[in-house]
Amino acid sequence: MQIIDKYKDAYLREARQYLDTLNSSLIKLEKTPGNLTLLGPMLHACHTYKSISGIAHYSQTSILCHAIEDVLVGLKKKELKVSACADLLFQCFDALEASLMA
Repeated sequence: MQIIDKYKDAYLREARQYLDTLNSSLIKLEKTPGNLTLLGPMLHACHTYKSISGIAHYSQTSILCHAIEDVLVGLKKKELKVSACADLLFQCFDALEASLMA
């Protein structure tokens, strides 16, 4: 089942806001990798994006958001380094953006 058309615009608008938060925060995090407070807004955006995608029955988007969330948690716990993850995260964000265009 696809998202009901009358809610699709709201979904797309919110999804783009969450992607903007993810991209802008990661750019800042690349510049200041020790500033882990930037992960808070990223985790919130990713978690909410995952949730609204699941509700809208966009399961592949929800799965990707869950994987991104796992990486962000790894960064927060200092199990991963920003320098090792940034390019992959940007590729994931690009894939999410492309899915909004489809």
